[in-house]
Amino acid sequence: MEKRIESAQRSFLNGLSCCQAVIKPYCVHYGLDPEQMAKIASGFGGGMTVGKTCGALSGAIMVLGMALGFHDPGTSSEARQVYRSKVTELIRTFEAQHLHSECTALLGLDLSLPGGREKANAADLSATLCTQFIATAMTTVEAILSRSGIVIA
Repeated sequence: MEKRIESAQRSFLNGLSCCQAVIKPYCVHYGLDPEQMAKIASGFGGGMTVGKTCGALSGAIMVLGMALGFHDPGTSSEARQVYRSKVTELIRTFEAQHLHSECTALLGLDLSLPGGREKANAADLSATLCTQFIATAMTTVEAILSRSGIVIA
């Protein structure tokens, strides 16, 4: 797991969004094209570009979907509830560690406002905070998956 986290943090610091960086290490395991998934996830970084839900957390929710999500409209309400409870656990655990799940609150500034990204870059928030959010999101999702009997090699 540590190698996946380090890889994700490196990808993020090299230019991927936090969401893209989180999902990338899991794509091959689930038979998904990393490039296509990165395109799908491109609008989720920076709290969906407007400071809403943390992109690292959104990426971890996507990983839960890769492993446990449903696609059949006939999926039972019980199965849907099991999945939703795991998403809720992920969010609540992240919030317990960082007090918030909204990017603006986590960073203490709004990336969508003029000069927001420049302020974040000047304060080096990517390296000091966002990499922590990536680690928390990935550690938490892997713990949830492990308790569900899913181990990522």
